[in-house]
Amino acid sequence: MPATRLFFTIAEVAYLFTALTFAVSYASRKRGFHFAAMALLILGALFQTLFIAWRWAQAERPPLSNTFETLVFFSLAIAVTCIVLELRYSVKGLGAGASLLALLVVAYANLFDWQIEPLMPALQNNLWLTLHVIFCFVGYAGFGVSYIVALIFLLKHPGGLRSVAAFIASLSAVGIPAGLVYGLSRKSDAIAKLTGWPLAGAIGGTVVVAGLIAVGLVALLNARKVSPEGSGPLLSNLISKTIAFGFPFLTLGIITGSVWANVAWGRYWGWDAKETWSLITWVVYAFFLHVRFAGGWLGIKPKSLPEFQAILSVIGFLFVLFTYFGVNYLLSGLHTYA
Repeated sequence: MPATRLFFTIAEVAYLFTALTFAVSYASRKRGFHFAAMALLILGALFQTLFIAWRWAQAERPPLSNTFETLVFFSLAIAVTCIVLELRYSVKGLGAGASLLALLVVAYANLFDWQIEPLMPALQNNLWLTLHVIFCFVGYAGFGVSYIVALIFLLKHPGGLRSVAAFIASLSAVGIPAGLVYGLSRKSDAIAKLTGWPLAGAIGGTVVVAGLIAVGLVALLNARKVSPEGSGPLLSNLISKTIAFGFPFLTLGIITGSVWANVAWGRYWGWDAKETWSLITWVVYAFFLHVRFAGGWLGIKPKSLPEFQAILSVIGFLFVLFTYFGVNYLLSGLHTYA
């Protein structure tokens, strides 16, 4: 096995066992499992860093130019953000959720071509390419971790919010692996023969399974009488802090992208689909920060503000996912080469 693929595989396996070990740690409440999970998470991030460095040396350029390479960097940014927050706050559920998200992102990268290809002319400015991608995906990582914290926060609230959060969490946990399997089935005849499901059937089955898991999750949380008491303020503050961390990076990503667009295409802004949706995502998170600091002026009661912020965080990350994936597959534009 080539060294690069070995590094990649070790990172994937490490993230898988990180999520499982964090789950055992929450169930057993033994610190030893938490330390083991942290060690595995750091190991995964280390080998993913080695993979990126090795690929950089092979390509003689920053490995940030296509969907495969940006997914790998995105996963690493999520893992590093999770490490920092776990060391600082050790929030129950965060490590398992964030490491699982990092695993699913890097696993999804397997759907794309590993080959190192020469860069097209628009991508051959390494400085602006590197800055633009790093800023954007560090910001996206902050938003992704905020999404995990927001779901944990909403799951602690009985009633309708818990049910909605349970379904979204279940759909995330089931839908991304299902999409991965479906995508791999289009690349591999062997997997296609094992599944053989039409797209509509795969989507319907995913929604049904997610719904059943959500029902079970809500029943379990209700039976254990889980409530936000004690951890609510910490989770709410962490949602705000991770978004406040990610927002400047997204802003810098848009600015450096504009400069890069001027270098590559001779204009700073052209309302390309990716540019437009990046701006929409920026507005969503700008609105979140406005609500955070001026919620009372908008008529939102202080008691309802944390829940409203958590909902905005979940919605915001859905916009991130559409900006990153949906635009590439559903809309045409200058960024479709990525």
